[in-house]
Amino acid sequence: MDYGVRVLRFADYPVVPWRNGRGMTREVAASAVPMASTNRDPGGDDLPPMPAPTPAWRISMASVDSEVPFSDFAGRTRMLGVVDGAGIELTVDGRMSSLRPGETYGPFSGGAPASARALDGEALDLGLLFDPARTRGELGAVGAGERDIVGLIWFVVALVDGLEVSLNGTPAATLERRDTAALDLRTAPIARLSLVVPATAASAQVDASDASAPGPAATPIDAPVSGPAATPVGASVSGPPVGAAASAPVAYLISIAS
Repeated sequence: MDYGVRVLRFADYPVVPWRNGRGMTREVAASAVPMASTNRDPGGDDLPPMPAPTPAWRISMASVDSEVPFSDFAGRTRMLGVVDGAGIELTVDGRMSSLRPGETYGPFSGGAPASARALDGEALDLGLLFDPARTRGELGAVGAGERDIVGLIWFVVALVDGLEVSLNGTPAATLERRDTAALDLRTAPIARLSLVVPATAASAQVDASDASAPGPAATPIDAPVSGPAATPVGASVSGPPVGAAASAPVAYLISIAS
């Protein structure tokens, strides 16, 4: 069976300004925006302008250094990860959490007061933003190995260089850190996804892990079978919803169901 596979390179992500004008984001992928229409009544008179159409979902990366407030996306749901750097200190609704590469935070309201700063130097975060009335999205960190994924739209965002992505044993893409493989499996009932890390990258990953300082306790998450390992969308949380892959993370896995 043929699968729709596209490789999206970090250098090719379009750079667009934040809604609040306080930063820039690299847009990895987004749903098509519905065509705008004029707002007229049957008598032909103009009515107040309709809200501008917006994507049902968007995946993006943004650089963070000094503390910066997030844009207000009321009515949307957010999930976050970290692709590069030591991590970020995230404040949501007055509650502070540390988020490091291979960990996830969310879901939480896109309208919640939120800000972030890099733990050291500069960090690159990964954001999934979606309209829960129109679609469902999940984001989780995964280790190397194989897993079954069902017929949705999937994105593999590499956390290591040379990540080899295969579907049902057939090579689909080789990704460098921050690159993305977009997998359209909507016509496939199920597929076997394999993520393999070259020995040199795996060794460097272990060295970096040994050198890193201990972080906050995170909820272990096993490799997903039917979807990414993440807190269920819409689930209530009593504390900072931070999660991490059960094994050394090599990628973030994002699923979109429209």
